[in-house]
Amino acid sequence: DRYAFIFIPGDVLDITIKFVHEGKLYKYETGNRKNLWPMVTAAGHCYFLDKTLPAVPYSVAVDMGTSVLWSSFNLGAEKVPSVTIETIREYAGDYLMWGVNQVTSSVGNTPYRNYCNAFTTGTKPSELPAGYDYSGDVNYDAATALWGGKWRTPTYQEWQELFAACTYIATNSSITFTSKTTGNTLVFKYAGYSNGTPVELTKGYYWTSDSNPDNIAKAYSVTFASNLSPRLHPVADRYTGLPLRPVCS
Repeated sequence: DRYAFIFIPGDVLDITIKFVHEGKLYKYETGNRKNLWPMVTAAGHCYFLDKTLPAVPYSVAVDMGTSVLWSSFNLGAEKVPSVTIETIREYAGDYLMWGVNQVTSSVGNTPYRNYCNAFTTGTKPSELPAGYDYSGDVNYDAATALWGGKWRTPTYQEWQELFAACTYIATNSSITFTSKTTGNTLVFKYAGYSNGTPVELTKGYYWTSDSNPDNIAKAYSVTFASNLSPRLHPVADRYTGLPLRPVCS
C-alpha cells in the first residue's frame, strides 16, 4: 500500500506503522518519540498521533442494517499481543463492570464498591438511578473512554434492532448473526461472566448501557447460547464483569 502524510513544515515528523503480512507483524518507525497513541486497524496494530481521533478506527465497524454500526470485535480484544484480524473474534476482551469506564484489576462486589467509593467525577455508578442509560457518557462508558470518538456501549434498544435485523446460528462456543439486508456477519464469543473468575462459558453475556428500571442494583445485559435464543437478561448485578461490544453512530 502507499501511505501519504501531510504535516506542518518545521514540526517533528514521527510515524510508526505496524502491519500484518502472511501472519507476521512488521513495524516501520521514524523519529525517536515513543509515547505514540495506539489504535488497531483491519491489518493488525499500528499507531496514530492524533489523540482527538478514536483509538480504534471506524473501519472495523460493520453495517448490519441497523441504526448503528457494530464493532467486529469486543473491547479489549485488540490488546492481545498475538491477535490478528483473522483471530480477533475468538477473544473475549476485557470483563467490565456496569458503568465503570475503565478496565479494573478485578471485578465483583468488593472491587465495584471500592471503585464507586473512590469515584469523584459525578454520581457513583452504583447510585445511577433505575432506568438510567449511560451510552456515550465518558464518565461511565468504557467504550467511549477507551476507544474515543463516537464509540459507545449499545443500548438495549440497539441490541433489539440487531436481533430483529438478523438471522443467527448458535454453536457451543459462539453465535453468528447475519444481516437480512446487508449480508454482513458478526460473531459473538461465549465468554460467560466473571465475579473474579470467568464462569458459565457455554453462554454469552454482553452489557447494554441501560440499568434495570425497577431495581437500582441491576442492569440490562443480553444473553445467548446454543439452546437459548438471543434475549434480554434484565437482572445482571452491576458489579458483574461482562464483555462489551462497542457501536458507533
